Amino acid sequence: MVNLRIKDICAQKGITQKSLSEMIEVSTTSLSRIITGEQKPSLDTLEKVATALNAVSYTHLTLPTKR
Repeated sequence: MVNLRIKDICAQKGITQKSLSEMIEVSTTSLSRIITGEQKPSLDTLEKVATALNAVSYTHLTLPTKR
């Protein structure tokens, strides 16, 4: 579910996958695979994503979103 949370936060903040991949220094292909759930991100990558998205910690990426 982390992948959906990343996707939701990016959408809310208007951040593209390309710009997020540049912020966290991973390829757009790797980030795309993470967001689609094809690849599990490392803890290091989750921490970078949390920092880039201004989440307090990577655990906020795992909190469910209200739909």
